Amino acid sequence: MFNSHRIAKLAFRKTVAGLLAASMFVSLQTNFVLAAPNEQSLTKLPGIVVTASSEFNGMKAIRTIDGNVSGDAYTWTSNHNVSPHWLKIQLPSDKTISKYVLHHNGVFGNKSLNGWSFKVSVSTDNVNWTQVDQVEGNIYDVTQRTLAAPVTARYFKVEYVTPEQPLGQSAGSMEARLAEVELFSGSDAVSSLYNRNPVITLNDRTLGYTGDPVNWYINGATTPIAYKSENADYTQIPFTYMYKRHGVTEAFTEAPPSQIGQYEVKAKFAGNDTYNSAESNVALLSITKAAIQLSLESQSFTYTGRNVPMVGTVVYPIKVPYIYKYKALTPGATWRNSAPTDVGTYMVKAVFAGSDVALPAESNETTLTILSASAQSNWSELSTLLSGLTEKQTVEDNSINIKGGKYLAASMLMGNGTFGVISDARKNQQSYFLSSGDAFGSSKLVNAQLTFANGDPIVPVPSPPSQNLYTFNSSSSSPSEPPEEIYNRAVGNAFDSNERTEWLSTTQKVSQTTGVPRPLEKWVSVQGSQPFTFNKIEIKHHSLLFPDEAKYNLYNYDIQTSNNGTAWTTIKSVTGSVYSSVYSNTFDFASPITAKYLRVYTTTPVNPLYETLHFPKDMTSARITDINLFNNGTNVINPPKVNDGSFSHERDMLNAEIRSKMKYNNNLVSYQTWTADDQNAMFTNVTLDSSFTGPQKVNIQLTSPVLAGVTNTAGTDGNAIWLARHDESGFVFRGATATKVIQGNYQMGANNTIVLTLNPGETAKIATVLYTHSGLKQPEGTNTIFVTKDITTVKNIAVQKLNAVTEASINTARSFHLNWWKSYWLKSYVKLADPVIQNYYFTSLYILGSGIRQTPDWAEQPNVVGGLTGLFVTNDNAAADGNAVLNYNYEAPFYGVHSSNRTDMLQPYYADVVNGLSYWQHETAGRGYQGVQTGRQHRQLRAFYGMMDPVPVANEKNPRLSSDQKTNVLLYTRALLWDWQYNRNDEDLRRFIYPSIKQTIQFYVDFVVKKEDGKYWVEYSANNEGGSNSNASMDMGYIRTTFRDYIEMAQRLNVDADLVAKCQEILANLAPIPTSTNNPTTVSKLAGLGFSNNKEIFVGGVESYNAIQDRVYDLPWASYISSNNQPVVLEGSVHPSELIHIGSDPAMLQIAKDTFEYGDYLNPHTNGGVANGFPKSYTIAARLGYKADQLIDILHRNLSMNIYSNNFYEGENFEATGTLESVNSMLLQNELTDMEGGIFEMRLFPAWSKNYDAKFVTLRAKNAFRVSSELKNGKVLSAEIISDAGKSVTLVSPWANGIVVKDNNGNAVPATQGTTRHTNEVAYTFNTVVNGTYTITEKP
Repeated sequence: MFNSHRIAKLAFRKTVAGLLAASMFVSLQTNFVLAAPNEQSLTKLPGIVVTASSEFNGMKAIRTIDGNVSGDAYTWTSNHNVSPHWLKIQLPSDKTISKYVLHHNGVFGNKSLNGWSFKVSVSTDNVNWTQVDQVEGNIYDVTQRTLAAPVTARYFKVEYVTPEQPLGQSAGSMEARLAEVELFSGSDAVSSLYNRNPVITLNDRTLGYTGDPVNWYINGATTPIAYKSENADYTQIPFTYMYKRHGVTEAFTEAPPSQIGQYEVKAKFAGNDTYNSAESNVALLSITKAAIQLSLESQSFTYTGRNVPMVGTVVYPIKVPYIYKYKALTPGATWRNSAPTDVGTYMVKAVFAGSDVALPAESNETTLTILSASAQSNWSELSTLLSGLTEKQTVEDNSINIKGGKYLAASMLMGNGTFGVISDARKNQQSYFLSSGDAFGSSKLVNAQLTFANGDPIVPVPSPPSQNLYTFNSSSSSPSEPPEEIYNRAVGNAFDSNERTEWLSTTQKVSQTTGVPRPLEKWVSVQGSQPFTFNKIEIKHHSLLFPDEAKYNLYNYDIQTSNNGTAWTTIKSVTGSVYSSVYSNTFDFASPITAKYLRVYTTTPVNPLYETLHFPKDMTSARITDINLFNNGTNVINPPKVNDGSFSHERDMLNAEIRSKMKYNNNLVSYQTWTADDQNAMFTNVTLDSSFTGPQKVNIQLTSPVLAGVTNTAGTDGNAIWLARHDESGFVFRGATATKVIQGNYQMGANNTIVLTLNPGETAKIATVLYTHSGLKQPEGTNTIFVTKDITTVKNIAVQKLNAVTEASINTARSFHLNWWKSYWLKSYVKLADPVIQNYYFTSLYILGSGIRQTPDWAEQPNVVGGLTGLFVTNDNAAADGNAVLNYNYEAPFYGVHSSNRTDMLQPYYADVVNGLSYWQHETAGRGYQGVQTGRQHRQLRAFYGMMDPVPVANEKNPRLSSDQKTNVLLYTRALLWDWQYNRNDEDLRRFIYPSIKQTIQFYVDFVVKKEDGKYWVEYSANNEGGSNSNASMDMGYIRTTFRDYIEMAQRLNVDADLVAKCQEILANLAPIPTSTNNPTTVSKLAGLGFSNNKEIFVGGVESYNAIQDRVYDLPWASYISSNNQPVVLEGSVHPSELIHIGSDPAMLQIAKDTFEYGDYLNPHTNGGVANGFPKSYTIAARLGYKADQLIDILHRNLSMNIYSNNFYEGENFEATGTLESVNSMLLQNELTDMEGGIFEMRLFPAWSKNYDAKFVTLRAKNAFRVSSELKNGKVLSAEIISDAGKSVTLVSPWANGIVVKDNNGNAVPATQGTTRHTNEVAYTFNTVVNGTYTITEKP
């Protein structure tokens, strides 16, 4: 994405220049009235030599002394490929230099190309250099500097650190530029080439009241002497603004006004070495009543018999007292103030009457739905389930570096959708990492680390008896061996005594892309820091994890020992062994063996009968689950860990809190922490165990990383400590965290700490408040959110909110917290006989509930959806910089949200999508296309930017657009399309779902190309990053489902008949989804690459090119398909596209199943079974009914290997929650029968094994049904279907005898027997009414 080639670089600069031009609010005045020089520059002497690090395109260094600063033709430019960048001037002899002047690119052109930071050095011999000056953060067109003391030198050099203004471009793409260099002997010399007196212009301005002092930098003063970013404050000239009341005789002051009225303003520039001081004209500032924006999203509540008031109005820019008004949907209904009680759907709006400081306002109208309660919901049952799902760490692991790395490091998470917390427990220290969704600079930021450290001197712990430390190695670590993409194969897995992991070597196959052979020898070894002794070896084989793959157990192998790692002695040989029924083997030795090294060595890792599957020797990895060494019954490498009860770290999902305890020296200190759900606060109870002597001091401190561009400040305010972070570039983030002791003995300590003193049995209560204020400084779209509070105000508000916390308010917040989570859990739940899958399921719901929620009505700004790690970061180094990655990562967490009956969570995502599409429309139109297509990376803050007005479409089409993967936009908007299918809310469809989907349709209608055969094709797209596919399978599948579903939505609204007709015509003539046999070109290409398979399978495209895929997966046909990749070729046809499923056309279903089998997408050692494929593969398997009887066992195994392999840490990332949909699809499916539409056929437990009991309560099915059912002892007991939209149900009968349907009054409901569209199963169809509840049982 960040390639620095020349074309992209020039395009980038043109874009920046265009933005600059568009953002200017006054004409730039230069007024060249120049002072006469009193000295000639030394660069005018004869015999001057100018050299440089490089010269780009003839832009020579000698131009910097030509006395001309009028354009490119008189400017030196370096080559961006040659660094460091420098320019050197050689004088004819030693000269005195007191002052230098550098004329940057901005004196005549693009000011973003002014040098940002550089060093100045001098020399007398061109060998020994002395640095005499350094400039950081330059924005000015000219740099004139007087040296601290005159120097004598013959050589003068400028060396660039950052040669351009830093705007997100890579350092390798930057070039240095200078129009002129002047050197003077006298310190009072004056350059004749620029004007020292800047002209400052200030425009009149009208603002709405916010209650905050006015920050003038929005549409602020301008002057043509420096680069001014469109938004970035860090490139602003340091103006001082002066204010006074308009029409009143009084002095100007620096105190900015905040109240309604008119004020006079002027800007002052203090001057510097380069420019004289100056003052602007006087402008008029008018502060008027605030224009209030009230926004409201539809919500659903469960019937309670009491009034159900609406909640969730977001108010901007200031809080005002609004009320809700409600009315029925019946014609002629009037608005009322009283909240409804009865089941049904109502219109609702928020109304503000106006005040002295704000104008009256009304929100949009939306719907409030009161849903029928399910008789199946049972809080006693559910709370018992949750109480047994506490994730617990009982042994401290100091090897875990929780602060390092880009990805989520721990499962000890909590949050309220506005900010997230990661807990880290160690001996003598408990830490919490807090991060809000809006905390962005150049990357995602952590707001603060709150640390509770031992405040007493650390007592040294006596060193334990000398321990043997072990290191592991394998044949796969050879740097000369061609790499292979194999997951979960770490060499340590062979010696971890963990049956949920295994080690795999690389294969013996010849590299398919380089032709380099891999070694036949495969081995794995352990080395002790000291010799170790054993008298028994246990080897656990691959079939322990994969019972159906015993044929891949080790075949021939030797167990060998060594004392030097070079000379090996074989102590046991095994030949021709295939353990089809024995998962492990034990070898006893009559006499103990002592060695420093042990290895298992093989040249025939697999029975030769099974070493080839798709191409020679592709299955020849050596596979070992565990190698355990014992000495007299004790595990040598992994002796039992002693848990003395002095350490624990646990996540309690029932109470949504994290508890820990650890030793502080010899005292046992425990923590109980939870995040509030009615405010941005975290509360911590710290207790010293009553059985310990005490007292114990605890140092409480707030810290944060140091990152360029981010300003950190910290301090104390009364009895509180605080930490503030802010980044003023582009999107402005300002946040503050404040902490204080609410109950307990403490004193304020040094270095912004609180010193807490605990006595035995005593509990202290600590409150932490997070407050952020973010937004833009310039308008970008309708309802742009501006920053109006400076960082000092932000800090003060954080402290004010903290000071409002009392013990009573904590108790109130605790009650709200428990009720919020109870309501959340009751939306739907499952009860599964498999504990690993059940734990994963509720953990995923917990992570989602902590990390994404509808913006609450107490919030001042929108909630923001996290990137690859959600809201949970411990540093400023998040993966993809914390951005949304639109080719699945951003969307994956929401795959199962609708079916889990939690659609309301997605409001922040929708806000980003709706506003984000308006941004991407500009990108798309600029490349000549209608509608919207998105790039791959996207910063998910578009709710702050507002809705941008559309721009005209350019005349020239550029089909490359902003991404190679054109389906990004269809994934980005998929959750909206699902919202309509799962909820059938007409108001949401009309207001934002349909307009968003329509834009994606407009793009593809414009993008498809009709070929000579009359078929519509898609060119210039790709399934995988960095590729090119003709008729990419993703596009060809997604077009079918998105067009199909769009047509249904448009016809529902009775709009856009012409566009519907065009969609129908394209669908009728759309080229097929590519397979290995349905196009002669594909057949020929695959054959030429050596591909052979006797079944028709989906492939990446008619023609496919992707050097990355070929290299990574080591297959010449990997651009089409590979057997160890993620299931991209099925995403467009099965899921998330929703095209093919159990009840689909048998021919298409078989192709999909054969593709899935070829891809081996459930293998935990491939990208399909874990990593990128994890949120996709299991849902695809469930939708296809693939290996349904084995799917539970496979998911259980892969969860154990991937998510829970270390019991506590590893692998739990935000996108992994997408496998929620896999479990839901195993339990319930309601899918359309045909690619063209048809009817929905509902199946209970369609991919769940009858060998495992299961129950689900109020899962949501498409067509707006909430369904509950239970499978026990292999039989479905009954089902409950609640119809929220009154659609008809077609239920595939779970019983051979037929079904009985009754409504909630016990009346029989007629059900018509028939058969399914494609599978010839018995199905029953019956009608429902809105909010009707139906019980389905077996016919006697």
